[in-house]
Amino acid sequence: MLITDLLQQAQATDQEILDSAYGIENFTFDTIPSPAESKRLRQMRNRLDELKAMKRVALRARVAGKQTRMVLADCGHYTIEVMSTSRGSSCPNCYDRMSNLTEGR
Repeated sequence: MLITDLLQQAQATDQEILDSAYGIENFTFDTIPSPAESKRLRQMRNRLDELKAMKRVALRARVAGKQTRMVLADCGHYTIEVMSTSRGSSCPNCYDRMSNLTEGR
């Protein structure tokens, strides 16, 4: 599937994002993108980062012989690695945003 087609979809599946990883990471617009296209590409890149992180954690757990389980953290993301913050649980990507360390900056 072409990246331009993915940008036009309201929601891409995780498998479509993983299958198009190279294109999502390296895609550049030939023309000035609309705000909606820029936002959608940013969302797909963020989701790709989350999926890659989940795969790394799952691989480490499998090597260690542990069972893995996805959990919905308070930040709104599913993660295998739950981190505790002053505002609730978070995924590793949202830890700084959810912790008190960044308040007032």
